[in-house]
Amino acid sequence: GIRVAGEKAKAKNGGSWTASAASAPSISPRPSRSSEDARASMLRRGESVAVERMESSLNLILKMEQDLAQMEAEFEHIPEEVEAEAEAEAEAEAGSGKSGANGSSNTRQSSDEDVGHIIEEGAGSSFDWDDDAEMSIYASSPSSAYSQREGGLFPSGIAGYADDSAIVFDDNDLAEFDSDFDEAGEDADDSGGEEQDAGRSSSQEQEKETVMLADKNGKEDSMPIASFLRYGQTGADIVDENLTWNDRFQFILETLFQLQSTNGRSSKVLRTNLALIGLAKDFLHTAEVYGKIIISEVFLPYQQKTIKPADVGGVAGGSKYIVQDILFKFALDTQGIYGGDNAAAATVAGHELKGLQAYFDCDLHEISLPLMALVDYRGFRLIAMSLLPITKDTIVLGTNDGGNHVRRDDEQFAQIMERAGKQLNIRPHLAGLDPDNRTMVYTAADVEGHRSQDGELFLIDFSRVFPCETPHEQGQNLTKLFRPEFVKSHSKALCSDAYSGFASSEFNPDIDDASRFLQWKLVPGFAKKLPRLFEHHVANISAVGGGGGSKTAEETALLSFRLTQLLHNEGINVRHIGLLYTRLNSEVQTSARDNCRALLLMEMVARVAKNDLRKRMRVQMHSLKRPLEQPFRALVVNYLNLVLGTSAVSEQYWEDYLKEAMQDKFYGLVIHQAKGQSFKDMVVDLVNEFRDCDWRWFLLVRLQHMLGMTLDPVGQNDLKKNTDDRWSRPEPILPSYLVDIGLRVKCMDIISQAEGHVFLMHGLRARTACNTRSAISFFASAVRSFESVLNSNPHKVASLRSCASALVMLEEERAFGSKPNTTGFLPITPAVRKALRYLQTARELEPDDVQTILTDALVMEKVGRLADAEHRFLKVLVQYPAFSNAVINYCNFLFKLGQQEEADCLRDAYAMIEKERSAAMKSHKHAANKIGWRKSLAAATVRARSNATIKRAPRTHVKSIF
Repeated sequence: GIRVAGEKAKAKNGGSWTASAASAPSISPRPSRSSEDARASMLRRGESVAVERMESSLNLILKMEQDLAQMEAEFEHIPEEVEAEAEAEAEAEAGSGKSGANGSSNTRQSSDEDVGHIIEEGAGSSFDWDDDAEMSIYASSPSSAYSQREGGLFPSGIAGYADDSAIVFDDNDLAEFDSDFDEAGEDADDSGGEEQDAGRSSSQEQEKETVMLADKNGKEDSMPIASFLRYGQTGADIVDENLTWNDRFQFILETLFQLQSTNGRSSKVLRTNLALIGLAKDFLHTAEVYGKIIISEVFLPYQQKTIKPADVGGVAGGSKYIVQDILFKFALDTQGIYGGDNAAAATVAGHELKGLQAYFDCDLHEISLPLMALVDYRGFRLIAMSLLPITKDTIVLGTNDGGNHVRRDDEQFAQIMERAGKQLNIRPHLAGLDPDNRTMVYTAADVEGHRSQDGELFLIDFSRVFPCETPHEQGQNLTKLFRPEFVKSHSKALCSDAYSGFASSEFNPDIDDASRFLQWKLVPGFAKKLPRLFEHHVANISAVGGGGGSKTAEETALLSFRLTQLLHNEGINVRHIGLLYTRLNSEVQTSARDNCRALLLMEMVARVAKNDLRKRMRVQMHSLKRPLEQPFRALVVNYLNLVLGTSAVSEQYWEDYLKEAMQDKFYGLVIHQAKGQSFKDMVVDLVNEFRDCDWRWFLLVRLQHMLGMTLDPVGQNDLKKNTDDRWSRPEPILPSYLVDIGLRVKCMDIISQAEGHVFLMHGLRARTACNTRSAISFFASAVRSFESVLNSNPHKVASLRSCASALVMLEEERAFGSKPNTTGFLPITPAVRKALRYLQTARELEPDDVQTILTDALVMEKVGRLADAEHRFLKVLVQYPAFSNAVINYCNFLFKLGQQEEADCLRDAYAMIEKERSAAMKSHKHAANKIGWRKSLAAATVRARSNATIKRAPRTHVKSIF
């Protein structure tokens, strides 16, 4: 916690006593430097937070001395053991002051006017002890706390966890990484899409994007993001790399959780996040390498396979393989469960990943979940999952025999699942094929819970976590599921086993009502506001200088409009864009409406073409039965020319196949063609409303992203600029243009979340060092990572909150750089508006989340909406009076408004709470019991509220809090 260094001589001679660890400092606890012992102690510990230059005058220093003197009179009853310990520590520090001073390493050099906080590990923290804090924000003094540059949104920094909690970190935490990343910056190359739907940016995109690093002499250089994330990420100091994937994964997650619970040092938080990213990238690389081999040899005879299938049971899908402690499962309809549709089987595999992510977001720390990825290659999909220490005999919840026996043998596990079911809005129900012998479950009956031999709880098989829409054909109860966002926000809990045969038909009417609401209310409502959203998107791009380079605002808007994220945010599945397109036809005709219709039409064409190409590759694989390369390259080039060329065969393909396939795939799609007009001409005429963006280029970009194809840069540039009028040719795509037919990997979004926090932390490091270019680069990378998460999971509150914070810090750096803001508040740029929208969404999803409310308060303060900021500060404090970050920031907010007396009142009240809390935690230091912390703090808070020593009461709302 924060320890204000006392003046030892004064304390011994009856002079002013500055608080010890057990006593609470004031809200502005930067001490004077009259004691060399105190300064030596501060430097020796090497744990000071972001030392900032003192901007306050001598009068302010004198005022602080007076405050400390007044605290001495109020804190008369200091426990003898605490006083003795403080005395002993002060003597020990005096003896080692010189060596401590020489051992200090700060990003900013301290001058005689500098003052700093001292942070020490342990249970006695004063300001950042709270393990629920999203961020800890320190202010150096009333005058410097509100420097827009020096204060920033996070003046001293935050460190993130995979589950998005955060703690404060100091300069020395960051200095541990300075030399490593500075050396990386010296060796970096100068050379420099969209995110994966399931939350991981493609490695190709990360190789193109760069971050700015500075060496020790201040020289800047760029480094590809992928290289930056690979550098020093083995995590060997966190977890043994010789362990299995599952053991490493569970250990890292448990370490992050423990750091969150105890506010561990942020340097270890950063290393642990890097270890998680490194583990994930190793897992994905292994899955890619072996997944390509397994898929390439899928039709080879057993004897000729490099990797032999394993007998692990199960009826769904094709063969299963175990290699390098990874279980690979084909997503194929070998049993006719989905009507022979392998594309439907691939969809179910996507539901598996989606269901797993949903349980990760529930923060079920008592349950271990597997590491999982999806590998798409040559038309096939593999599920890659870390091998778990479970067998068919370890199941304690759910069914592994098709519903004949539904188990509930572990009540602890059942209670955890009940808690998760409430978060996901899943209805509890009796499940089992036998109506007279059913068991109460809180998710789908075939979601399996296992207790391993060492007592660890595991959850697997997530493909039916969320309920289905009303099915009309075989297999639709397994493929056409509601979005998680829709289920969570629906007015009534829905049953995952409705229409499955595992549960009573009494739950089916709820599914029917929800389906009608989705199709008749939600989709038409979204059709009305989609054009406005697109207009705002174009306006924002125009406001920041068009599309950049040779791009126009319209072209950039078309390529960057996050249609799927907007749909998911509303709880609408992409399969309903046909109905959405038809609904748009009935809206008032505007250019924005027509642009949205063109956008939807291109999205439908791209998705149908993607499925057709994958089907053709599966047929080719079955025909060749050998792992060849050239036939597939020719297949891809010929198919792209079939879709994008001008030949008569292309016209016929659009009319005979694409049109019919779109109407089959997208329910509710109604296509209006003029008499004598071909389907392709109708699409071209509509899409040509984008005057400066060729529809074929847009379609090629979408197919590249969906299939993972790589094109030669020269050929891609020729197609983009339509060099030599390439798009007017029957075969615009040359074989030399295709570099790779593509492999695509999807993984859990916790990886992008961890990457976002790493970038955010290093952006703060660069900000502390006044390296504006590096800070901007890191903050922009953090925004991309968080938005990658939001693209697949737009209702993840922690990601919304973190992305909003990163956006505001990015705009602060762009607006003010390394200079203090003397012009006023942060301008309302498109990025700031996006941050405000993210925070609004987060508040709507979790209205009482204090971390979101506090983040919102800080942003409101930055943009000058002071009344809204104060309202949010007070809302946090009413709910959680001892939330240290809220107290600190609200006190500084009052200083900024000139309300010195109110800030003093708040400071004094919090100081007493901290005094009693610190003393209480001293008595609990051996137990290290979190519940004990909470009880002691609650008691201290109640006593402080009624303590008669709070004599000043300038504001009614401050009195009501304390």
